[in-house]
Amino acid sequence: MPDQLLLGNDAIALGLVQHGCQVATAYPGTPSSEILAGVVKFKSLYGRQVYTEWSASEKVAFEVALAASWSGLRAATAMKQVGLNVAADPLFSAAYTGLVGGFVVIVCDDPGPLSSQTEQDSRLLALAAKVPVLDPATPAEALAMVGLAYDLSERYRLPVILRPTTRVCHAVQSVMLDAVPPITAAPRPRGFRKDPPRWAATPALRLKLHHALNEKLSAIEAEFEQSPLNGTSTAPEAGPHPALGLIASGAAYATACEALAELGASIPVLKIGTAFPLPRQRVQDFIAGCRRLGVTPQVAQHTTRRQSRIDRRTTRHPGYAAAQRIRKRVEEIFGWVKTVGGGRKLRYIGVARNQAWATIAGAAYNLVRMAHIEQAQPAA
Repeated sequence: MPDQLLLGNDAIALGLVQHGCQVATAYPGTPSSEILAGVVKFKSLYGRQVYTEWSASEKVAFEVALAASWSGLRAATAMKQVGLNVAADPLFSAAYTGLVGGFVVIVCDDPGPLSSQTEQDSRLLALAAKVPVLDPATPAEALAMVGLAYDLSERYRLPVILRPTTRVCHAVQSVMLDAVPPITAAPRPRGFRKDPPRWAATPALRLKLHHALNEKLSAIEAEFEQSPLNGTSTAPEAGPHPALGLIASGAAYATACEALAELGASIPVLKIGTAFPLPRQRVQDFIAGCRRLGVTPQVAQHTTRRQSRIDRRTTRHPGYAAAQRIRKRVEEIFGWVKTVGGGRKLRYIGVARNQAWATIAGAAYNLVRMAHIEQAQPAA
């Protein structure tokens, strides 16, 4: 079939149908709403039998799909990031009990936010639940990650979160619609099989399941160290910008690459497609390669909840403390333009109009800033 322009959510729906999803549920909420409708469209195109359901809530959607997985079927559920809060109870439990059929949980984050109460990061909730996360940068990568998520889910018997953001869900990219592909799911007995120590585990048995979960995550992290979803676009080596290095994932990676191309800059960029478990050794090797060139990462040390990979080799320098003070001033500019200036999303059609708006918004912020500077000066 010829290439076709697909919305990111349609690309995800196509991946679900192509890879043999048999039960798909969802609760509507931007930026995830188009996924279930896309499943309905593509199951007709490919002649696949897929049960689809708009559920009463995200929790119901999760549990219907989870029950299908326990019965040996490939399943998926889709929701926005705040919906994962509603489905948190079965999510945390499913990580312990495990699965039978592959189960992909599509959680569409909304940084900005453009249409949500919060801009929470679902990767942090996945870290708490101990559930693997794949973070696509483009619609085409989201399509490819669906099959990888099912494979990972069935090998480790865990739910896998696919975490596209608004700029992936609503982006449009040319995608080839292949002929009807073979279903890659391994044949397995259908129907629910009773296993009380697993499905209805008591606290003592849950402790054993927790130990098993930690072992699974260690194995997945080792696998992610070699995953092609992670990689360095430019190796840390001397070049025109030897004092810079970037680590990015998801839509932020795609945006960073576009910005570097426009600037004509060539600097090392590490792409992380497997957000959790984080391939820590690969990150450490990248940072070590940059440090050999005298790079001081312009980042803040994570001092709460978990160990930071930014250690005393970075924080001991006076420049680090100064950077943390200056960083706030820089971020204030963008925060003001987004909130007071109304720059959460493009306001006009056309590059020239948006550039003019950006110039006016920047000039307005400068006037506000200068007024504060003058006010702070002591009287003569």
